[in-house]
Amino acid sequence: MADIHPQLEPLAFLIGVWEGCGRGVYPTIDDFSYEETLSFTHDGRPFLAYEQVTRHPETGAPMHRERGFWKVTPDGTLEVMIVGNTGHGEIATGSVTEQTIELASVEVLGAPSSKEVRAIERRFEVDSDTMRY
Repeated sequence: MADIHPQLEPLAFLIGVWEGCGRGVYPTIDDFSYEETLSFTHDGRPFLAYEQVTRHPETGAPMHRERGFWKVTPDGTLEVMIVGNTGHGEIATGSVTEQTIELASVEVLGAPSSKEVRAIERRFEVDSDTMRY
């Protein structure tokens, strides 16, 4: 693997593959469980490639998938662009403090057939080899 770009040092703790289980809660649908894999990779340039894949915990059927890019600007702001199979594109900004990331959408775009989404907030917290998202 390529050496990490100096601008990505604050995100180095994310690099790799993270797997676990989660629970979704939304006001318009029944609560649900899922298995998830998150991956963060780099090729030496000043961004991380991101992918999230979720599967049904009992059947293994695919559920949600998204991909994107994460970068840290020279002033330390985190910028993230993500597109998902639900028909949404997200541009978010945020901060990295030690091993905690806080993101809030600046813009959420939806395909004509997608459900309306006005804002997205994300928080990632890493403690040793455990990620909470």
